[in-house]
Amino acid sequence: MRSTNTSTPRHKKKILWYLAGVTLLVGLAVLVLYILQVPGPWLSVFAPPSQTAILINGERITTEEFENAYKDFVNRQRATLDAAERVEFEKSIEGAPGAYYQLTLRSELAEDLIRRRLLQQAARRMSIQIEPNELLSEVKQQLWRFLEQNGVPPEQIEQALNDPKTYQSAFTQGLMELTRWQLLEERLRERVVGPLDPTDAQLRQYYEERKLRYYTPELVRVRHILIRLSEDAPATDVEAAQDKLMEIRSQWAKGANFSELARRYSEDELTAPQGGDYGWIQRGDPTGEDFVDAAFSLRTPGDVSAPVRTKRGLHLIQLVERRPARGESFEQIAAEVRSDYIIEKTANVYREWFEQYRAGADVRIQLPLLMAYRLESTDREAALQAYERIETEGKVDDPYLGYYIARLYRQKLDEAQQQLGLLQSNGAREADIAKLNAQIEELKIKIIKNLKKVLAQASPRQEIFEEILKLVPEDVEVRLAFVQFLLSQGHWEEANAQLKIASRTVPENFKVLSLYGQLLLKMNDFAEAAENLEHALALLGQGNSEERIPLQLQLAQAYRGLGQREKARQWLQRVLELDPKQMEANRDLGLLALEQEDYTGAIEALQAARENAPPEDQAELDVLLGRAYAGLGDLDQAEQLFEAALQSASPPSEIYRRLGELYEKRGDREQALRYYHQGLEKVTGWQEREELALRLLVFNPDDVNVRFTLASLYEQSRRYQEAVEQYRTILARQPDSLMAWRSLGDSYLTLQQYPEALNAFQRALPLAKSPPEQAGLWARILRADRAQAKGKLTPTGLEALYQLARLSLQMGQNQQAAQYLTELITADANYKPDEVERLIEELQEKGIEVTLPQAPK
Repeated sequence: MRSTNTSTPRHKKKILWYLAGVTLLVGLAVLVLYILQVPGPWLSVFAPPSQTAILINGERITTEEFENAYKDFVNRQRATLDAAERVEFEKSIEGAPGAYYQLTLRSELAEDLIRRRLLQQAARRMSIQIEPNELLSEVKQQLWRFLEQNGVPPEQIEQALNDPKTYQSAFTQGLMELTRWQLLEERLRERVVGPLDPTDAQLRQYYEERKLRYYTPELVRVRHILIRLSEDAPATDVEAAQDKLMEIRSQWAKGANFSELARRYSEDELTAPQGGDYGWIQRGDPTGEDFVDAAFSLRTPGDVSAPVRTKRGLHLIQLVERRPARGESFEQIAAEVRSDYIIEKTANVYREWFEQYRAGADVRIQLPLLMAYRLESTDREAALQAYERIETEGKVDDPYLGYYIARLYRQKLDEAQQQLGLLQSNGAREADIAKLNAQIEELKIKIIKNLKKVLAQASPRQEIFEEILKLVPEDVEVRLAFVQFLLSQGHWEEANAQLKIASRTVPENFKVLSLYGQLLLKMNDFAEAAENLEHALALLGQGNSEERIPLQLQLAQAYRGLGQREKARQWLQRVLELDPKQMEANRDLGLLALEQEDYTGAIEALQAARENAPPEDQAELDVLLGRAYAGLGDLDQAEQLFEAALQSASPPSEIYRRLGELYEKRGDREQALRYYHQGLEKVTGWQEREELALRLLVFNPDDVNVRFTLASLYEQSRRYQEAVEQYRTILARQPDSLMAWRSLGDSYLTLQQYPEALNAFQRALPLAKSPPEQAGLWARILRADRAQAKGKLTPTGLEALYQLARLSLQMGQNQQAAQYLTELITADANYKPDEVERLIEELQEKGIEVTLPQAPK
């Protein structure tokens, strides 16, 4: 068991694993199919030079091969991530920063393709080949292990391995290519490194240099009771705390349980609920020297110290258990040391050989953007020139090219500004400062120019607007474009903040006022919206009907929101004076009439709107007209209009509810239910679906499926307490529903009601039959325990880590199992030691190391 570095973020770590080829068992990569075919330059001989992506000692990787490999790489990357990681990964490749990150991924992929092709060429020169029988034998062994780990009975495995069709599947073909590569590199390593037979002296030296690897420090496990004190607490407070702790200690001396005393008196919020359990500590622990010294001075489990002062306050410490240091001698572990030496030496020699081989190879990357990106690490000016040359030539269609250029100019700007600060602080000449200020302004202009190109060529992104406005906060045009972007994204508060800045810059600006009015409408602040819109209209004057009409329509909407229907009607009439055929004005007049139950007036206005409506708005107007005819009692006409809307290319979401209501009026319960159910299946908006679900529950309160849907809708709208009530109602009818218990726990977790969440997840555990279901519940239990204990795990959380490690190993997720075990050992090295050791040994047999706590120096 040895320490490994596990600090890399998970999705980036998996990218590296993918490039190394170790995640292909999840679903094997086309990348392998492009690279690991029978070696030879004939692979790309038909690719014309213009389509060459990379040349490696005269062998080509075509642009088509490279792009297909990259697409497959990204798709496989998604497949290896869980839901939360996939969201993180998708965000990392979005927009301008995401485009730049994809250049990083492409560069890593290119390097991996180069490495593999070079190793293939080396294998050819050394006449290394993998015999078909050897390959088939190894693949059979891997398939056997894979199927066995996934619970397939031995007789079925035997049958599958003897079936020729097994070896025709894409999965097995991919596995064979991967295995061919692994065997090929293994042969190369053996040929390059040769046999290693280290001397006893070499092994002893290796052992002495890495002695800590084989050392386990002395550990003690303690409980404590804390009375908090500031470092500069007056003597009277310190004396009072000491008296209180001595009184507590006297209770313990008379037979009181230390754990109960800790729960009652300790002011450490993390450990008090666990009876003061502080866990395992070792010398050098960051808790503090005095605390550690006092803990290690206790000799017998159960002993309690005198009060100990630390930065946090005064403590009583009880020894729970002591574990002596263990340092195994060279003689005891000579075989392990020899194995470690050979593994490490082999890896080092092979790496050094490849580095020399790579340095002497003729490798030419011919993808312009990738060439420019790779120059950034060695020569920023050359990279900048390369990017700008690409832009000038116009041969690469990348909307984010301006961002790549602006990044480099931003780096230069940061350095110039730092240099300016040094000049000013050192009292430099005014001429030098003026010259540097001129350079800074020139760099700002270049950055802004390139970022504005990105706004013009790519989908707008918040970070681009923000970067421009940092440099030129007075640019009202960019700020207003930013506001429109924020409004389109539903970020109303941020849009409001930006508009306030714009209004200070240009206080009487028509566009600022009109945008502010739109924003206030979306925020349902109808009174202030009306005020700003009327102010904007006043600034606009009597001309330009194209700009007046949208403002007047918005004003009508504001007054309608205020309940001032007559004012709303007046503004709509003004629109119709400018344009009698204006569809939105006639539609909104029809809506006003519907609200006032003036069904005849509604029909007149809505028919006028329908005559001038584009095809995509016809269905919405049919629904409104149907509502008006239904109000008049003409259900047949209403039905015809509703059915016409239902048959349209994009039926309005409310159509199913309206048809259901119509059939309810007719007393046709069966048809009403049919439309309500159809709507619940097809409509996507949560508000409309909620109405449909509630109507269905009026018909049948025991419909559990509808209640599940309604609970999910409440969760989408963040009404978690209402979701809880639905899940509790479901469980009253179906007490053995795994989904209901799990979902109930999730809602409690979101509400931060951790005891209730833990209870729900634990009730669900006996109902979970498959390892993935069980793992999902244990992961939730771990999350709830962490949150409840504010970071420090209770025995429930420790058990969750153990079960997650066990289940991950069972499901073949070996790296995930190792991470859970590392966390478990770090949290409590004494938790189920025998079971944990067995899991570690099983992982080590698979070549996976588990990180252990570091020994002290």
